[in-house]
Amino acid sequence: MSALPLPWHEDAWASLNSSIDSGRLPHAVLISGDQGIGKLRLATALAQRLICSAEMVKYACGTCKTCNLFSAGSHPDITYLEPEEKGKAIKIDPVRKLCESLSKTAQQGGWKVAIIAPAEAMNINAANALLKNLEEPQSKTLLILVSHRPSRLSATIRSRCQRLNLAQPDAAAAIAWLVTVCGDAALAGELMEASDNRPM
Repeated sequence: MSALPLPWHEDAWASLNSSIDSGRLPHAVLISGDQGIGKLRLATALAQRLICSAEMVKYACGTCKTCNLFSAGSHPDITYLEPEEKGKAIKIDPVRKLCESLSKTAQQGGWKVAIIAPAEAMNINAANALLKNLEEPQSKTLLILVSHRPSRLSATIRSRCQRLNLAQPDAAAAIAWLVTVCGDAALAGELMEASDNRPM
């Protein structure tokens, strides 16, 4: 199954695809915005698009060997880094391990992608350990930082990433998507109101 971007991320997705198609994708992307608008979903869709071996246009195919590994959570060249417990810090040892794996050749021969979410959870030592990787990037390696509060990241880290700031979704687009999830237009409207326009 393919991880797809959400309908209200079309412009951001088009920009990322343009960068991929022109060979100008940066080595690090910082996806920021309010919590609950689908930043991690966009990061995941981008990761799968890069490792898909079917060379589809715009989206991952969802059925090739690499996509199947991705869906099973066992693709060796995709890494997710998050706090061990919600609300806790991301510490230096997992970041060091991540940087070590990113320095090696991709096991599937394509891209290596790491997603850190939320990136602002990294403590000072972890953030400093990540900097070396940002300063000396490997080819065909993408680091995606997902952040609810990018101001909590150091200016040095922010300056080494291409910024992608996501706005809150258009209400009509978000409600239409929620209807496909819950099957009830009235409930979708109530959920949007209760979540302060943050459908995820």
